[in-house]
Amino acid sequence: MGETSKNKPLSSVVESRNDNQTNVTALSPNMEKNIEKQGSKTLRLIFSLVTGISFLALVIIFTITNANQNLRESREVISNYHDRSMTTTADLMVTLFEVLDNINQLKISEKTEHNAQFHVSVLNVERKVALLTSIQDEYGSSIFNQVLGRLKSETTRLQNLTSIKPIKYDKVESSIRQLIRIARQNELLHEKARERRFDELNTETENSELIIFILLFATALIVIPITTLILFRIRRDIKFKLYTMKTLDTTQKELQQLAFYDSLTGLANRFLLTERIEQAIRQNLRDSATGALLFIDVDNFKRINDSLGRRFGDEVLKEVSTRLKHSVRATDTVARINGDEFVLLLPNIDDETKAAELATTVLSVLAAPIPYDNDHIFITASIGVSLIPKDTDEADSAIKFADLAMYQSKQLGKNKFRFYNEELNQEATAKLNIENKLRKAIENQDFILFYQPQYSLTHDKVIGVEALIRWQDPEEGLIPPFQFIPVAESTGLIEPIGDWVIEQAIRDLPRLQTLVDEDIVIAINVSARQLTNRQFYENLMEKFISSGRKPKNFEIEITESILMEDLDHNHSQLKRLQETGFGVSIDDFGTGYSSFGYLNKLPTDTLKIDRSFVKDIDTQPAELEIVSAMISLAHNLHLKVVAEGVETKEHMDILRDCNCDIIQGYYYAKPMSLEELEKSDLFVADKTTKPLS
Repeated sequence: MGETSKNKPLSSVVESRNDNQTNVTALSPNMEKNIEKQGSKTLRLIFSLVTGISFLALVIIFTITNANQNLRESREVISNYHDRSMTTTADLMVTLFEVLDNINQLKISEKTEHNAQFHVSVLNVERKVALLTSIQDEYGSSIFNQVLGRLKSETTRLQNLTSIKPIKYDKVESSIRQLIRIARQNELLHEKARERRFDELNTETENSELIIFILLFATALIVIPITTLILFRIRRDIKFKLYTMKTLDTTQKELQQLAFYDSLTGLANRFLLTERIEQAIRQNLRDSATGALLFIDVDNFKRINDSLGRRFGDEVLKEVSTRLKHSVRATDTVARINGDEFVLLLPNIDDETKAAELATTVLSVLAAPIPYDNDHIFITASIGVSLIPKDTDEADSAIKFADLAMYQSKQLGKNKFRFYNEELNQEATAKLNIENKLRKAIENQDFILFYQPQYSLTHDKVIGVEALIRWQDPEEGLIPPFQFIPVAESTGLIEPIGDWVIEQAIRDLPRLQTLVDEDIVIAINVSARQLTNRQFYENLMEKFISSGRKPKNFEIEITESILMEDLDHNHSQLKRLQETGFGVSIDDFGTGYSSFGYLNKLPTDTLKIDRSFVKDIDTQPAELEIVSAMISLAHNLHLKVVAEGVETKEHMDILRDCNCDIIQGYYYAKPMSLEELEKSDLFVADKTTKPLS
């Protein structure tokens, strides 16, 4: 462990980080208050500008509207006065001409009715003149006073002339004609007066528009500078606000970096690590998942500081942090919590083996040489692993347990890893041993294919075999699949193993064909990793093309659990395989989540009933009903049925009665090597009444 970790207690580290966090939260409100203050000023300026412009616009609109309204009212008054006066004057002239007509009639004949009409007409003249006078009095225009005075005077004279007996019609006629001339003068005077008044109104309107223009111009001279000043203030306030926000953001990032990250390596510090561990624990408790914590301590780091100097020691720590970051996923956390102590947080892992795999990877990565001048130095590390929430549901305890496990690694000789849980240590060690040996086995091809015959109840003969891999270890001998296949799948080694199985089955096909006939089918198990590989089909076809073998002699066998993992992708892969000529078989049917509804949609040829359903069909009627229903439904979907786990003659007879197509199990033959198959009598005809092995 580094010297810093010895001199600085954990509590002081946490307290200092808490202080930094307090500084961040204490500084932010002051800056936000300044920004809010500047924003309020800006809003007030904008409000003032909008209010002033709005008020000015309202004044201008009111002035223009008022001027137009006054102009319209004045025109209406003049037009109304003119129309009424002109109409009354016209009526007066009509009445005067009636008087003249009556006078002419009276000169010719002194009839009573003509005399009555004359007097009525004279009275109408008086009324018309009186109406003109009232109109003049109503509108109060003095320009018509002289004309109206003459009309009144002449009307009075007419009244006097018509009141004397006998009436002197010549004088009355002369008075009437004088009234007609005065009425015509009144009409002409009205026309001129209206035109003159309209001209005056137009002049007044032009003057009003000029005043408005002057007002607008003067307002613009005042408003534009004020608006410019306000906009300048707004722009300045906005720039200040943006600058303040940028400064605040930068300051917060810097303070956050100080509070949550290590200043030397840029990794998360203990404070941030603790938060993320607590978050991972909550998530895992909710999802019933598992996470892992790897506590890493560089071995003999004090010796590097003492011999090569602290500056180079810091460079070593930076290099370690870089290598650790490149070793984990984006969702994982790498932290430096003190001196030469690092922690890797894996929030979610599939199983404990993943933590062991990562620990092994880290030990290997850190063991790579580090350049120093013209030479290299080598470092190692000790690692302790704790699981969350399996070992503990508290962040501090998780770090503590991983730290204790790391000390155990040091006591065992360093450059090792240990789990806090002893049982997991043993399991992880065993899996790692298998993995290491398995990698060597792949290099040396220490495998052998066994074949288990598949017997047709319809044709009473062997029609195919299932290829089953065995590991021929030089030290331990034959190792069954259940001991190494899970490790191969979790580490990705299943893909090269699967490639070897396919290649070996292709090589063995001619020898198998000599035992039966050209139509024998080899069933090959394919793992999830192989099927999800986007290049699986291309790689498979490349092997067959190079070997010259036909796909019709091979059946790709997948379990129903694999089938349901990515239904769309698997459907596409299986469809291509089937179209090429491969058979497609669903293994272990009934143990997972698939259904006949899915089978009806998938490109499938064969259905294999799992041995767990077959083993009790001779003693459990319910199991027999299930198997019988499976066979019947599969036949309705035009699928062949293979029953696995046939151990007794009773099994075989019952399955024959249920119309099962093919059986496979120890009753006929155990899996055996190709050499053993060639020496056996399994392929002799008429073996329907006794076991084939």
